Amino acid sequence: MTHPAHPAFSATIFHNETPVSCWEGLSKREFFAALALQGLLASTSWRLDEELRFFEHQAPSSQSLAEIALEQADELIRQLNNQ
Repeated sequence: MTHPAHPAFSATIFHNETPVSCWEGLSKREFFAALALQGLLASTSWRLDEELRFFEHQAPSSQSLAEIALEQADELIRQLNNQ
């Protein structure tokens, strides 16, 4: 089961076989969303005309891109849990 709040990468530090510290980092949902956002930003269909200083195509808002990335992350987690 893939839980969105579980850490994507975790590490436990041991001293004399006793856990003394745990680092959890990003949640799986945050990690998957970051990967999705990276893909969305890398595959854009808009470009900035340097000379005229305007976008040739309307660029999506940051909020829209973030929402899409979260939707993709949530769907990936749903699909992983359906296997």
